[in-house]
Amino acid sequence: MCYNTELQNVQPQISKFIRSRVYNHNDASDVIQNTNIVLLNKRDDFDQEKPFTPWAMRIASFQIKAFLSKVKRNRIELYDEEWKMDEVYYEEAFCKTKERIKYLKEIQKQIGVGRKKLTGREDEVLSLTLEGHRLVDISAKLNIKSAHACVYRQRAILKIKDFIKKRKLKML
Repeated sequence: MCYNTELQNVQPQISKFIRSRVYNHNDASDVIQNTNIVLLNKRDDFDQEKPFTPWAMRIASFQIKAFLSKVKRNRIELYDEEWKMDEVYYEEAFCKTKERIKYLKEIQKQIGVGRKKLTGREDEVLSLTLEGHRLVDISAKLNIKSAHACVYRQRAILKIKDFIKKRKLKML
């Protein structure tokens, strides 16, 4: 049995399996690529006596889990895209109604006002999170514990949610 031949034969299964669990095409392609890199690096670890496909699929499963946990770790629940933008630019093809455009501009404005209500540390942690930094990196940069960075981020999100709720901005 040739390792490279087995790897080529299992590619359609790996691809289908990963794409069934990672819905974004680009992300799925990245996970497939990472899986293949791991499979190539673990070539010497494979036991020739055992079937190749289940072993390869198990590695693909671990790569999917690693990707999904990374996504979950870096996700912010509230209005991610609106928070990241300094100004709102919406194309008519994306937002078909003027009411929706107006609503999104108002949300962004409310988030901006709500961020002024945060403490300095909460705003720092939130800003770094929105730039894509992980909590571990934020805690190292600000010289605080990871648990504290997590608490600051959660407080910031809750404060802004409460601020918007008190302003009674209707969600569309």
